[in-house]
Amino acid sequence: MTMQAHGPRLSHTPCHEQDSHLTMLPMKTTYWLHIIESKSPAQDLPSTYTVSLAPAPHRHYEGGAMPTVHHPSWEQIAARLSRFGVHKDVITKAQKELDANGSTTIQEVVLSDSQVEQLGFSKAA
Repeated sequence: MTMQAHGPRLSHTPCHEQDSHLTMLPMKTTYWLHIIESKSPAQDLPSTYTVSLAPAPHRHYEGGAMPTVHHPSWEQIAARLSRFGVHKDVITKAQKELDANGSTTIQEVVLSDSQVEQLGFSKAA
């Protein structure tokens, strides 16, 4: 099952300052995050997680390779997503899907380049 983290897609967003100069906010891109839990064969070791980053599909989207990063804990991922503005209910639902299925997809996650890097992806992602 997939979940949407935010509302409409964003890109360069203009805002007007008091002096009437047009200022551009940082570039943000809409992504889908695919998260897979890797359970340790040893019961005393915690699971690790692989996060794949995919641009939000659009009409005629053909897919392709997705960059991935490994995270040592779900708590680390959840904390970052929360800081990025992903709603608590979406994070909770993702945790439940991971517990039940070992994987989840969070749709419509709007991230700046800096936030993508904070998740562990290189600038080329």
